[in-house]
Amino acid sequence: MDQMANFIRAAVISGLRAVASAFTMAYNNIAYGGAKNQQHAEAAVNRMFKKQMSIEEARQILDVTSETPRDEIQKKYEILFAANDVEKGGSFYLQSKIYRAKEQIDLDLQKRESGQAQSPPGSGPSTSDGQSH
Repeated sequence: MDQMANFIRAAVISGLRAVASAFTMAYNNIAYGGAKNQQHAEAAVNRMFKKQMSIEEARQILDVTSETPRDEIQKKYEILFAANDVEKGGSFYLQSKIYRAKEQIDLDLQKRESGQAQSPPGSGPSTSDGQSH
């Protein structure tokens, strides 16, 4: 019996080492080797550990596009959020995903609006002769 226990213990330890090694290699591949550049690697790590939702996933969850008006996004959010209310038999997980999707879309809209508020290159103040400087 003692030999069998030792064999099982060795097999379990060996298996755990293999899994840990595979996980480490996969993580390194995703974070550093599989990404095209450092920015993609950082984004992959951020999504892995912060669970940040991509804008594409957020739009898919709320069934909107980049062109959908803000008021329509709000309506879809309210309908889906209410439909998944736990007190009405809904899913807390789905309700959380809907909330995070709306949050991500709002962040994207803020970034796009602040980018549009800046004046385009070459559109500095013009002089009295109508030339732009």
